[in-house]
Amino acid sequence: MCVCVFCAVVGVAPQFTEKLHSQRVREGGSARFVARVGGNPPPDVTWYREGVQITSSPDFIISSDGDVRSLTISEVFREDAGKFTARASNKLGQVQCVAELIVERTSTSLSLSISLSVSVCVCLSVRMRVSIWV
Repeated sequence: MCVCVFCAVVGVAPQFTEKLHSQRVREGGSARFVARVGGNPPPDVTWYREGVQITSSPDFIISSDGDVRSLTISEVFREDAGKFTARASNKLGQVQCVAELIVERTSTSLSLSISLSVSVCVCLSVRMRVSIWV
């Protein structure tokens, strides 16, 4: 008796089933980019900011839970603003998605600027009064 068994392993190129979303955060806050990615074999995901690869660190936390991949920036600074890319790849291909991080100034920075301007105006006013009386 002869038994023939045929098994085919079908691969699937990476695809994002949930893409990144652009974010607007205040300076000092945190940001989290989340993507859901599928493929067979499961794809590796690499993160980039403005084309430069990001490695996991206390400032940039890269995590993976099943098909969900995320990048968390624990404390956002103005220089962190820019385009963030998640690139998924396996032996059948690669795909990427991009989102933008917009960093807004904190209200304390704005208040400080306003009070400095007011102080300068007050000093100028006092000088003018002194020169008129003399």
